[in-house]
Amino acid sequence: MKFPKFENLCSKDKLHPAMTYVMFTKDYIVATDAYILGWVKSSVLIEPTTLDELFKDDDQLFIHASEWKKIGGKDIVNIEKQGDFLTCSTLKDTIAIRFFKDGHYLNWKA
Repeated sequence: MKFPKFENLCSKDKLHPAMTYVMFTKDYIVATDAYILGWVKSSVLIEPTTLDELFKDDDQLFIHASEWKKIGGKDIVNIEKQGDFLTCSTLKDTIAIRFFKDGHYLNWKA
């Protein structure tokens, strides 16, 4: 399944740096610019066993919009965590995107 183009939903406002990231958790992938909110259940895009492996040490990962753009709209068939990078494989190539563990995201469920 193609990953959503959430880079288009992220804020470009440097006054709100948290909203320039896509939040990726075991349950949801979320992006917002404070006007538009996009979310998808992680299990729709990624196998539950892969999610268990990705999030065995971390609750959430933050991926900057410029990094997410590398996988947005692509059909990712495999994803693995290697250090501070997610290695995302398509049928044609492999893409490494950097993530951050530290940070907080707004209360998007409110």
